[in-house]
Amino acid sequence: MRSGYEACLSYGEISVSVNEMNGRVCHAWRPMPKWKHPVGTKYPGANCPFRSYRILRCMAGFSETAMIQRLQTLTPTSQSIQTLSMWVLHHQKKHADAIVQVWLKEVRQETQPSRLISLLYLANDVIQNSRKQCPDFMTLFFTVLEPAFRHISIHADSQVVVALKKIVNVFKDRQIYSTPKIERLVMAVTSSLKGIHLIEFNIDLSRDESSTDGHPRLRMTPITPTTPPLFLKQSSAAIDSPQLSGQTTLSPEAKKAKLDAASFDFNVMVQTTDNLLQGLKKLEESPSADAETRQLIASFPVSIANPSFLKSIKNETEARQLLAKIREAEPVVKEYCKRLSEEMAERRNVQRLLTEFADCLRAGSIRNDQMLSTVAEKFAKLIEQKSEVQKHFESLPDLSQMPSDAMVPLPSLGELFKNTKSESVERSK
Repeated sequence: MRSGYEACLSYGEISVSVNEMNGRVCHAWRPMPKWKHPVGTKYPGANCPFRSYRILRCMAGFSETAMIQRLQTLTPTSQSIQTLSMWVLHHQKKHADAIVQVWLKEVRQETQPSRLISLLYLANDVIQNSRKQCPDFMTLFFTVLEPAFRHISIHADSQVVVALKKIVNVFKDRQIYSTPKIERLVMAVTSSLKGIHLIEFNIDLSRDESSTDGHPRLRMTPITPTTPPLFLKQSSAAIDSPQLSGQTTLSPEAKKAKLDAASFDFNVMVQTTDNLLQGLKKLEESPSADAETRQLIASFPVSIANPSFLKSIKNETEARQLLAKIREAEPVVKEYCKRLSEEMAERRNVQRLLTEFADCLRAGSIRNDQMLSTVAEKFAKLIEQKSEVQKHFESLPDLSQMPSDAMVPLPSLGELFKNTKSESVERSK
């Protein structure tokens, strides 16, 4: 097949293939009824009343370098993804192993969320189109999905989490892969996600997935050594609901995570808040804002820090003067650098605490929403029961409308004891 572009059209029994353009974009066309090509022309001009159809890129020869270049120029548009997907499917018969390995290598080298989304959508398009055409290639592609999903989850943002959730749901709904394989992909994602992204992924799955009995089924993340305990408490507290707990079959690790959710509301959040306040107080008098020390360091001559000034030294006296200045400035600069290093460490700690504090607030908000929903349902049930009691009360007869002879007065306490005493005397006789 020639280089450049090729346009293909299938219309009933008519199939037209044009590749004479040799590097330029050409169109596949079907003449309108009773229309003839101009004499001596190979393809119609711009004013020809032909129908233009989808343009397909020419399937040039495969090489790993060519595929890497195509992956690097891939954009998250449907046209770019579909074009490269067709190119991959065209060459998968002879180069399947190389294709999946190059794709995985490119994924592992990427950390930008937008590029990771493009590579994800490319894999999704290739896998879905190869389901009927070449199922062996679809099976082969699964071997690189687990490590790819794990790497993508490490560098994921909110948009990447949405893309991962969509692809997992598509695989499940369309039965692209079996349930155990999809579970392995989900495990690869949940074992790498952290913080609020882990909570969002779990909640999204709980909303989209359903069990066989039609009730929503929650997906709990198993406790692994790589998952911080705080995030485990957040995920368990965020999805813990009195309504759904009885409908969910949890693993022993998940049950343990649910037991730890009780301490999340106060202990974890209070401790995080205290640590954050202490860190912010330390940064109120940070070394970077110490104007006195900065002015002292700026007062030293530039020659003590620039080796190029050593060439201007003419005698021993100037060298000793420079050495004295260096010895004078050395302890000041060392101490200030040490304080700056401690400040940087404290700022990183505050940044981490801010992230954890935000995660606590989001997880607590999710749990509060679920509790509010539960309380609202219970309140609705109470109102319903109240209305039923009111109906029963209204159905009782009105005592004020009953005849007076029907209202026999109850005996007094003395009469009751008197009757009881007379009955006992009669029995003794």
